[in-house]
Amino acid sequence: MAGKFEFLRDKFPEIAEDGEKAENYLYTDNAACMLYISRVFDNFVKELCKANNIDLKSDGQDRTLADLIDELARRRIVWGRRLGLMHKIRIFRNKNAHNEDTSQNDNIQLLKQVRSLCLWLARNQTKDGQSRISIIDIMSSFKRNPVLARNKYEGRTLTLTGGKVLKVAQTGSTFCVSLVSSPADNTVYRVDCVFPSSMEPQLRTIKPGQFFTATGTWRGRNLMDCVWDSGRPQKTKPSRRWTWRDRAELIYIIIFIIIAVIFLIERLKG
Repeated sequence: MAGKFEFLRDKFPEIAEDGEKAENYLYTDNAACMLYISRVFDNFVKELCKANNIDLKSDGQDRTLADLIDELARRRIVWGRRLGLMHKIRIFRNKNAHNEDTSQNDNIQLLKQVRSLCLWLARNQTKDGQSRISIIDIMSSFKRNPVLARNKYEGRTLTLTGGKVLKVAQTGSTFCVSLVSSPADNTVYRVDCVFPSSMEPQLRTIKPGQFFTATGTWRGRNLMDCVWDSGRPQKTKPSRRWTWRDRAELIYIIIFIIIAVIFLIERLKG
């Protein structure tokens, strides 16, 4: 019978194997189970970093999990609930990796959590011929060596991550979403993502300052022929106009409260 990590077998065989071992030890050896859960989580973080061109080493030394997760957060590859879950697992893993008294219930919960992260990793792998890269990485490469960067990226299908919406503008039959990103040295990088007019309903829902992901073809220093890939844009609720009936109901409520307060005061005096 296939294990719950079998879906990773083709793309991430090492994670799938460690996940299977964690399952096998779940009800027999808590410490061994915790060890393999830790390995699954470690490799999940590393594979996510590799997919987004994040170096696993700094000055020749392996970067810590905390450092890698913070880098993923800085580039807006993970955020919100998922980021909180990753730090929660990391902290628990550090405290209990070598703890013989690891609880079976803890292992059950952790195994579910790391599996949910692995499902997300598998779902968010780009299709053949596509690459995920942050604005910071691609624009930094152009800054270092424009010729080499142009040869590397020109005409390729890229999923661009880590950008904040600067503005949305319409030019003829296309829409341009301008994205900006600032690395640690405060250099501001801007990329324009060009969408067809058919994307207008979706593009009208995004707001300046919203983090945005787009997939398209890299041309020059812009992303062209983009498709909708912004995740879950915030939807604005339609405003509701007050009617005379609404105002009358509010007045009745206020009068009722005043009468009730007066009645209560009189009762207390009596």
